[in-house]
Formats: sequence, structure tokens, C-alpha cells
Amino acid sequence: MTTDYITRPRPTLDGLMTKLLAEMSFVYFMGDGQGRIYIGHTGGDPRKRPRDHPGFDQLLCLVSAEKKLEKNLHEIYAPYRVSTNSKSIYKAKPILPYIERLLEYRLGTNTIEEAGVLGAPPLPTLLPNYQFKKRGFFLAEADLIAHRDAWQTPKHVIDVVREACGGTIGLDPCTCLEAHQRIRSTYWYTEHMNALESTHDWLADSVYMNPPYRSEHDQLAVRFVQKMRDEYNAGHFRIGIACLNQHSMPAKWFARDVAPYASAFAIWRTRINFHRPLTGVDGQTNKRDSSQNGTVFVCYGDPEPFYNAFATHAYLGALPQ
Repeated sequence: MTTDYITRPRPTLDGLMTKLLAEMSFVYFMGDGQGRIYIGHTGGDPRKRPRDHPGFDQLLCLVSAEKKLEKNLHEIYAPYRVSTNSKSIYKAKPILPYIERLLEYRLGTNTIEEAGVLGAPPLPTLLPNYQFKKRGFFLAEADLIAHRDAWQTPKHVIDVVREACGGTIGLDPCTCLEAHQRIRSTYWYTEHMNALESTHDWLADSVYMNPPYRSEHDQLAVRFVQKMRDEYNAGHFRIGIACLNQHSMPAKWFARDVAPYASAFAIWRTRINFHRPLTGVDGQTNKRDSSQNGTVFVCYGDPEPFYNAFATHAYLGALPQ
């Protein structure tokens, strides 16, 4: 086990973004972590950057497109506008499935590093109401999200995880855009971006992972645990926290892939009510479900900040090294 880690280069909006915006035209989606999204257009003007919108500090997606796409999006999403002072601020829930589809098909990116290599698809194919073979290309996915095996970590637990990570979660490899509004990690992968791919290194100061762990997806959870083990051993992050079902502790894969590499664990004292996926229907409240077996958090790295953060919320234990 190594205690060294590699810090991912973090180009700033004042650096690489300024250069890109001087040469290209982007439509961008910024989140505020409070259920709102700002839709804007750079216009190729380096003075007009996404960071210029106070409170909207999460870059959700960049799309290489002209201003006409922004105009069309404002018209399509007008019923979800939340601000009378700005036509660019909307409720997030109806728009998140569309953004996830853009990312899935590499029509957009959520990292500045990839923005310079984006293609510019024809405008009609980027519209939320685009029809492909008489089927909705984007919005048809909204109903499928409701059936996703996603048990999203609630905010009060994320606050504890964030404290253990030193104030900021560097990478979340198992998220969706809805969960990202609460977790607010610097870097993140959705299921469509597949953090398990060998080309995806988990380079960050800290990692928080809550993989799918219902019974029919146990093997997927194991693959994520193995990936976290390998990334930590490679020195790619300083501290990592995995959220697992407590029934995994007696499993053979826990003894093989977790216990020899992790430093500590914390069993949450009460059942956690996890957020279930949104349906894409505006105004519909998310359901919450709790794990019948309890929840255990496993720490990779220095256990002291982990113990300090979880002490009043969980039963703590050490794993033999």
C-alpha cells in the first residue's frame, strides 16, 4: 500500500477555458447544487465565461454549438424557468436526463480538458425533442432513469464524507447528474462514462464511491471495489471512502479485495434513507429507501480524519494491515 498520490492537473477557467472560448463556440450548462441549472452561450468571447454566473459553480456539460442551440433550449425549457430576472435559470430535474444523454453519446463533455476536441453535430440532432426513427432520441431516457439501480447518498451523509476528505470530494466514480447536485465532487463519472474502463485513472486528492449493490448487481460492486483497490495502490488518490452494504463484510470478496488494503471502517448507527432516481417528471418528489442490512463505509488511506468525521455517526473499527 502506498501513501503517495498523484494530483490531477486542474486547468482553470481563466487559463485553458479562455483559450478555448476565444477559438470556439459553446453552449454550457452550469449547476448550483440547489436544483437549478444555468444555460448559456460563450459566443466565442473569452470575456464571457461560465464562471461569471454567481452561485453556479458546477460545470455539468459543454456542447460545441452556435447560439441558435441556446435560443432553442430557452424556448423548449421555458415552462421550467425559475427566475424572473434571468431567462437562463431553470429547474434542474427536467433537464438532467437530456444532459446525461449528451454526455453518453459524447455530444458534450463535463471537463474542460476535452472541450477542445468536441465535434459540432448538426443543430437538429442536439435538440431535446429530436426524433430518430420516430422515437425521442433524448427525452425517451427520462422514464428509464426511474428504474436505474441508483441509491443516492443523502446530503447529511455526504457532509460527513466531505469532512473526512478534508472539505472537498475530488472524484465520484459512481454518480449521476442528480446525485452530483448534492455531492459536488470536482471530477465525476456517470454510468455512461464508465469509470471502470482501464483508460480512466482515478486521479484526485480524494475519492468517494457508492456503487450499485443490490443483490443482482453484486458483481458490479465487486468490480468497483477492485478498481478502487488498484487505483489506491497505484497512488492515484490520498484518501478514498467506499459506501457498501453491511452484508458485504462477511463476503469472500470483502476479505480478498477490501480488508487487506483499507485502513478502517464505520458502520452507520441507523438505517440511511437513500435517494431513489428521479423520474424526469417536473415536481415529482424522489422516493427514499433504506438498506435492510445497514451501511458500512470503508476508508483507504489515513484513518484519523475518517475517524474524526464519523465518530458521532457510526461504530468505528480498524482493518488489519
